[in-house]
Parts: sequence; structure tokens; C-alpha cells
Amino acid sequence: MPTQFLQTDTAKIAFEVTEGAGMPMLFLHSALSTRNEFGKIRELFSSHPQILLDFPSHGESTTTRESLTYDDLATDVLALLDHLKVERVDIIGYSLGGYVGLQTAFRAPERIRSVVSHAMKFYWTEDAIVKNCEQASVETIRNRSQKGFDILSGMHAANGLDRATALMRSIMENFRTKKLEVEDINASKVPVLLSVGDRDELVPLEEIDRLYKAIGMTQASLAVHPNSPHPIGKLDLVSLGNAVRYFWSKV
Repeated sequence: MPTQFLQTDTAKIAFEVTEGAGMPMLFLHSALSTRNEFGKIRELFSSHPQILLDFPSHGESTTTRESLTYDDLATDVLALLDHLKVERVDIIGYSLGGYVGLQTAFRAPERIRSVVSHAMKFYWTEDAIVKNCEQASVETIRNRSQKGFDILSGMHAANGLDRATALMRSIMENFRTKKLEVEDINASKVPVLLSVGDRDELVPLEEIDRLYKAIGMTQASLAVHPNSPHPIGKLDLVSLGNAVRYFWSKV
């Protein structure tokens, strides 16, 4: 589908929409990625209407803001749903996308039927903020892999990788002053599937299990996928598809 753009007061949001039957699906991508990371996962649910966007400062989406918060991203998600006149969606979010999905559900629970949050870091301690900000620096990315640096530079050409990484760091740095609480998730009453790979080296199963128990089994479900590290390209898609469909059958 061709890329479309929504102009808001502070951002130009790139998005695409596909047709289908049933509840629309909204895909929310991870930090320093784009909507394109969902290629194979989208195929699992090809009969559904699908909405995908690049977050501001990611991919083809730009912003005039000099810093961002996860709530800013939720604001733009809701603006897109308003623009498309979509009343209610199921969300599948990966990593940062899961976090934004939960915030969107908190902001507008009547608009979100359910949230699938895969490989999402929820507990943002000071050590986690410092470590992840360092990993999101241009210098670290280049030193880690010139090939990776070149790929990311191409992905974020509309913003420039320097600006894209700086704004991503601002999102994480803002966790020092405001972040999601379990009480926020509970307040939304939106059903949540917490999904994680059994070999995730960035978001250990123990953290997801802790959040699952904190939210409570009335609202939260848990899915652990075999032989799956953090990168979404290495996720067991059969396991994910089965878990999501079973979760939806109970919503």
C-alpha cells in the first residue's frame, strides 16, 4: 500500500492502511525502527484491516519537537485513529511499541479492545535508562557495526540518524520524571497479552513475569515463545500467531 502522511501541529506522520474484515489492527514498532519491521507478522493476520505508522522521528515521520515522551507518541497514535475515523482497534506493539500501546489504552480505553505487548521493557530503573541511552548513541551504533550504522542511517534518512537517536534518548530520559505504572494499566481495564521470547537477552522473562503478576491474571495473559531471542526477526511466528488468536478468543 502507498505511504500516506498526516500533518499535525508538531509532526508529519507516515502511515499505511490495508483493507480487511473484522477489528482493525494497529501495529506499533520498536525504538529506532519503522513500521516495516512487521512484514512477516502482518502476514499472520492478513485478513484483518491493518494500520501501521512510523513514530515521529522514525522512518519517514518527522517532528518539530525538540524532545519526546512516550505520551507524545500516544498522542500521535490517537490523532491518526481520529484522522482515519477508526473507533476501536487491537494493538500489537513490539518493545517501545508495546509501551506506547499501553499508554494509548490508558489515555483512551474505549478506543482499544486489547493490547499485545511483545518484548517490552517496563521497569525503567536509572541503570536501565543510562545503559539504553548509551546504546542509542550514534557513536555506539557505529562502533558496534558499520553495517548496522549504514542500515539505520538509511532507515532514518528523513530525520538524520543524529536527530533520530537524540529524540529516542529523550524518550528514555523522560522516564526519570514520568513513566507508566501498573495502576495505569489496571485503570484502563483493557486486556493485555504480555509476550516474550524464552531467550530474550534484553527483556528477561523474569521481568515480564513480574509485570504479569503485578497486573493480575484477570486482565493480563502471558505468552512465552520457544527458541526466541529479542530481535523480532528471530521470533517463533507460529507460537506468536497461536498465542494472539487464543488471547483474542478470550477478549
